[in-house]
Amino acid sequence: MKKIYAILTAALCLSVGAKAQRLIDLSITTSSPAAGTTIEAGTAFNISAVVTNVGNTTLQATDSVLFYYAVDNSLITYTSGGNTYYLTNLRVNKQMAPGDTIQLNRSMNLNFSSSFNGTHDFCVLVRPYNTSTDSVKDAVLTNNSGCNSVTLDSGATGTGVNTITATEAHNEVTNVFPNPATSNVNVEMTLSGTSEVTVRVLDLMGRTVMTTESRRYGKGKQSISLNTTGLNNGLYLYQVVMGDNISSGKLYISK
Repeated sequence: MKKIYAILTAALCLSVGAKAQRLIDLSITTSSPAAGTTIEAGTAFNISAVVTNVGNTTLQATDSVLFYYAVDNSLITYTSGGNTYYLTNLRVNKQMAPGDTIQLNRSMNLNFSSSFNGTHDFCVLVRPYNTSTDSVKDAVLTNNSGCNSVTLDSGATGTGVNTITATEAHNEVTNVFPNPATSNVNVEMTLSGTSEVTVRVLDLMGRTVMTTESRRYGKGKQSISLNTTGLNNGLYLYQVVMGDNISSGKLYISK
């Protein structure tokens, strides 16, 4: 697995600022796709993994957790606007004390040619992330890759030559209504898989004035209703945190 660590280090290399780096030790275990799973090209499959802070230092609320994905020793990419990028997910503003865990739940499609048919290691890679000058660094990389042996099957839809590309199924907010709201507002969303969902309302100073408890919702169409009778008239911002996706927008209160 040394090549995986080298790729992870190169892809996630962060600049060191004037302040000393804070050392964190994150570990990851991937449960899905499980060992022995067959992944067919063009067919959605679920990704589940648990990240644990196994070190002695707390990952601060201003830090984030960054995920990459790989088959064998190659990071999975996607194409947008004619350019190729590494496929990543970012869990933002996540505090993790020693021993704390977070759950990753994603759904994606892979596209590959028959040259990849057979057994491969599917890996989820994790690193702490902070863009400030006081960067956070993972002190031990040997536990930052959760891999399982899977079978790739290009079937009739596989294309390409020597690359594996991904199309990710995103969680998304489909409607927020009524807006303007009086006594309540409904948030409708479509989830690509089971996800923890939290809805927050913020004032224009960025202060949270209302929040729902984090709750686990299943795949498909879901709805959350908020009681807004305690909010004054005016403009607010809403944030819907759905697993690793965040959707935000404007919310007007008019009574």
